[in-house]
Order: sequence, then structure tokens, then C-alpha cells
Amino acid sequence: MRGAISFLFLLLAGVVPARAADVPAKDTSGERVSAALVSVAMRHETVRRTTDYCGDTYPAMKTDGAEAFVAWTVRQAGFLTVATSIRNKITRDVARDPQKAASWNRFVATDMPKEVDQIAGAMLQPLVDMPVDEGRRRMCADLIANAQAGALDLDKWDPKTAALLREIAGKNAGASPIDAASKPEAPDPKARRDAAALIGHWKNMQQIITHFDGLAERTTPPCDTDFDGGRATYLCGNGRNNARSVAAYTVPSPGRLETTTIENSAAPQSVGSHGIASFRLEGDTLIVSAYPPTAQNAPDNAVIKIESLLLRAVKAGSTP
Repeated sequence: MRGAISFLFLLLAGVVPARAADVPAKDTSGERVSAALVSVAMRHETVRRTTDYCGDTYPAMKTDGAEAFVAWTVRQAGFLTVATSIRNKITRDVARDPQKAASWNRFVATDMPKEVDQIAGAMLQPLVDMPVDEGRRRMCADLIANAQAGALDLDKWDPKTAALLREIAGKNAGASPIDAASKPEAPDPKARRDAAALIGHWKNMQQIITHFDGLAERTTPPCDTDFDGGRATYLCGNGRNNARSVAAYTVPSPGRLETTTIENSAAPQSVGSHGIASFRLEGDTLIVSAYPPTAQNAPDNAVIKIESLLLRAVKAGSTP
């Protein structure tokens, strides 16, 4: 058992070679860049796949696993966006040469996703095949903790690729800074996470939407939310064009929110869908973090986290 745990940890830590994903030390520039692109995508997919598997296998780890994947992705935002810039630049550069364009497009659309899928699958398999459930549970907890803490960051997992991308970013003014990701604020240790903390009327003050490439945007949606102990009602709009959605919810454990959509005027197809989120109440501010499901080869702008900051408010027509 101990040997299996050590094997997977070493595999994810990068001690076991990642086949073609390794950046050759003395190879041509094009081959090094191609290998670096595979390496970044493979490690992104491996973290996504392992944290997702652990959350699905052990529901109590679901939000921790989802948050660990988001945290890893945000810290690697510079590497991920530089990799995108490289792909886009090469695509433009080869566009006038049909033969080169066909070869490059085949690499991006077929060869690279296939290799990423094979390597990420191989890295996950020892976890799936572990015969003793308690060992798998401990391994999942360790993997989630390591992804959250930075032990699986590209600088530690594949320093050659990290160095190459930094070198390229320094020559490309259009590439995002490698170390631009900001650190989130630590939660208040006195924050409430009980079901009763949700109940009330809330005004949405801000949403932070994190994308698959690790970049985030802030918005202030005109939305109000009501939690009544069993249902959450969301009303968004300017008074003339409103959207209303209703979800049944439960709090199976402190700080964990599970929802099932039962009404949505803006997206009727979402009725019946399930969601998970974490929540905490700090003073009169409720922080709810939702984690939409993601898949391999998701576009850079796919949403992996929606953090809503809600302020306790008095419902219109109510007496304070």
C-alpha cells in the first residue's frame, strides 16, 4: 500500500518521465516548443482529472477538489496564457503555407489532445486501480492538498518547461506575465458555515468569474437571492427585463451547498441540473463559490468557478 501511494505521488511530482511531454534539453526550437505545449496541457488535464475523480469518488472532497483545481489553474495563469499565445502565433505564421498549416493544425487538434489524454489517463490509473479504499482516500486527500498548496505547480513539476515559457514570454510583449496571478484572501476563521447562515435576503455585490486559462473577471450583476431553508430563489434584472430561477438546496456538511434547479426562465434546459458550491458567512457578507463542471480541451474562456459576494439586505416591502 505504502509503495503504491509513493509511486503515484512521485508520478504526479514529475519524477517519472512524462514521455514526449518532457522538454528536450538539446533539441530544435520547434520541437522544444511543441513539447512544452504538450507538457502544460497534460499537467493541467492531470490536475483537473485527478481532483475531479477524487471529488466524484468521495463526495465530501468535492468542493475541496474543485477549489484545488481552480487554485492550481489561477497560479499557472501566466503559463497557460503564454501557451495560448504561442499556439495562436504559430497558427498565424503557418497560415500561408498549406502544408505547414495542415501539419500544425493536425498537431493542435488531434495529436496533442490524444497525447495529453493518454498521459493524464496513465497518471490517474494507479489511483483508480488501488485495491484498498482507505489508501485511495488518503491519496486523494494528499493530492488535493498538494494541488492547493503549490507542490504540483509547473515550476516544481516541470522546471524546464517553466523556464522555456518564461524565456518566450520575455520576448513576446503580447504574452501575459508569467507571475501575474493574485493570491486570494484567506477566509475569516470565525466565518459561519451552518445551514442557518444562508437564510435571508441577499443583494449580489460582486461576482468573480474564473476561466479555464486561470484569468478572472469581476462583474456586479443586478441580482437578489433568497434562501428560505430549502429553496433558493434568484431574481436578476432591471425591473423590466427580469430572469428568475429557483433551486432546491441542501447543506450536507458545513460550508457545502448542493442545488437542483427546478425553474429557470432564462435557461429552461437547466431544469434538473445539479450543482455544488462552498459557502461561508463573514459578518453580513455571504461568499458562495460555485464550480461548474469542466472537460478536457475546454476553451480558455470556459468558467471553472463563480464566486459571489452577497450582502445581507432588506427585501423590498419588508420591515427592517
